[in-house]
Amino acid sequence: MTKEIVPSSFTFNNYVINKSIFEVNQSFEPTDNVTLDFQLSSDIKINKTQDEALVILMCEIFKDAKENNYPFYMSIEIVGDFSLEGEIGVDFINLCKVNGTAILFPYVRSYISHVTSMSGVPNLILPTLNVLEMLEDE
Repeated sequence: MTKEIVPSSFTFNNYVINKSIFEVNQSFEPTDNVTLDFQLSSDIKINKTQDEALVILMCEIFKDAKENNYPFYMSIEIVGDFSLEGEIGVDFINLCKVNGTAILFPYVRSYISHVTSMSGVPNLILPTLNVLEMLEDE
């Protein structure tokens, strides 16, 4: 039995890595106890006249690398362009916040993995996240 595919009225149009900073900590002393330290936050900019929204996802990894003996510092800002067929309201804002973040996070993970693998530091793959739970904690 096949089911008909019903397209969503919430559309992911495009994304761009708006900002990327990568700094190797030259004074890093290798140790077995490097604990992953990363923060993720998101913001939304709604354009009601065009039924569009930008979801801005920011990720910071190993903040204060030198002070904490982390191998590097990395900061990324990715911006996703989303649109909606229909009236923009609270549902669209929630879709952007939760689904937009969930859609963009794999791009952030992939980008971090690629940059670290090409930089002479150990490859870093961020864990998958429960975006809904993360946003509820914000």
